[in-house]
Parts: sequence; C-alpha cells; structure tokens
Amino acid sequence: MNKKFFYVMCMALTSMAFVACGGDDEPEPEKAPTLKTPAFAEQASSLTIADAKAPYKYIEFTESGRAVLQLNVNPEVKTRGVEDILSYIAGTFAWDGNKYTIYGPDKKVICTVQTAKLGNKVSIRIEMPDGTVFKGEGTVATKASSDATNTISRSWKVTETVLTYEAEATGGKKFTGCNLNEILAYAQRKGTFNETLSTNKVVTEIVFTRSGSFFIFYANEENDYGTWNWQDATKGTLSYRWREANMGNKFESGVATFDVRKGQYCLTLKADTDAGDKVSMTCYLAEK
Repeated sequence: MNKKFFYVMCMALTSMAFVACGGDDEPEPEKAPTLKTPAFAEQASSLTIADAKAPYKYIEFTESGRAVLQLNVNPEVKTRGVEDILSYIAGTFAWDGNKYTIYGPDKKVICTVQTAKLGNKVSIRIEMPDGTVFKGEGTVATKASSDATNTISRSWKVTETVLTYEAEATGGKKFTGCNLNEILAYAQRKGTFNETLSTNKVVTEIVFTRSGSFFIFYANEENDYGTWNWQDATKGTLSYRWREANMGNKFESGVATFDVRKGQYCLTLKADTDAGDKVSMTCYLAEK
C-alpha cells in the first residue's frame, strides 16, 4: 500500500473517531438570558425596628422598588390610612439619595424613612403624612453579594407554568402565566391541593430579595410572603418557608430549584400528592 495513502487514511479515521467521541460529551449548559441591574439594587435592605411604639416593626425595601411594611401590633399605635386588621402593607418606594418615600397600594404616601449608621445598629426616622415623626433604633440585614444571589434578587413575572406528575408520561400540563385557580381546577382531583382559593388568584409578580425574603403578588391584590436561603447556590437549590405554615397545598415549605431551561430562568417546586405520586410545578420566569 502506498505510504502516503495509508497516512491519509489514518488521519481520516482519527478525525472520525474524534467526531464520534464528541457525541458522548456532556451537553452544553443552557445559555442564561441577559438581565438588567434592578433599579434599586443599592437601596435594597430589610429594616427591623426594635422600638415597641413605632408604627411599623419591619420594613423591606426590594431591589425592584417594592416596599413591604409589617404593622406593629401595639394597640396604642395609630397608623394613618391603614386598617388595623392588616398585618402588613405592600406598596412601592422612591429614593431621593437621602430618604425613602413609601407609597401604599392607592399610590398615596404612607411615610418617609431615613436611616443612619449608629454603631452596630441604625437610627431610624419615620415621618407620617400629617407631620408626626417617630425616631428610634433598629437593625438592617442584607445578604452578601454573589452572582447567584444578585441574579435571583429581583421582580419576576411568570410566562408559563408546567405541572408534571412523575407517574404520567404526558410531559406535564402547561398553563399560560400562573393562574392558580386554573391550576387548582386541574390539580385538585389529583390530591395536590386541598384548599379553596379566592377568585382571580393570578400571580402577577414574584420577588426575591438579597435579605432573604420572597413575596408573591396576585391580581386580586392579595399577597403571600416568606423567607428563603440558598441550600446549594452552585446547583440552584434553595430552602423556602412560607409565612403561613399550613397553606393547604402540597407545595409548602421545602426545597426549590432555580435554573435555566429553554433560555428562561425557572423556579421549580416539588411535592408528594395524597395518593403518593410525585409532582413538580415549574414556573418559567422573565424580568418584570
């Protein structure tokens, strides 16, 4: 055999071998979508107010401009324009470089808040619309910055929800957005939910914060919230706990996964039904 021909054949076979081996390589990871830096990334924090006479005992300023105020249950405190039956108010805030101006759901000013470092704590100045001023002390909590934390800590909208049962080979039931009433009608017969939802329970916004809170806002102006923490940030697994311990569904406090699928960030919750089936609910997310 001609040596030159033999050499060419060997090179060709070697190239084919490399191509064949390449087919066994791990698939490339999903490309994550590009995200913007939230408008209030620098101002985001959670403020715990120690003073019992303060109108609020907790204020959360989120990266996207949401403000959540937990009312002080002290009956001596008279909050302006807020019903005493509410345990907290979800609104928005503006920042002028010096103070936070907090607006309620009706877009009216609830109060302004100024903070200043005071040793290991902070001094707090809260001014109500009628000019009443409260001064006290508190603490500020923020999570250490990391790529994973900075990515998840923002406001999200749900573009699609997929409910998948391990025992079924149907590929799951897909829903546009996240209408919990619609999902409930499908899942209730499978023992996934044991609750009655109020009408128009459509998820309009999911918010994660660097300080370890999460909030779910609905079209009917209701909202839920809880706390979260990374279980393994490299794998995108996080522990979460709802404010209400018994919500009546199978996706209560546990472990969720935050990852990228089909070019979108996803949040997946897993649970077991009454019948013992394993079920997962995946929400496909986009920046709000």
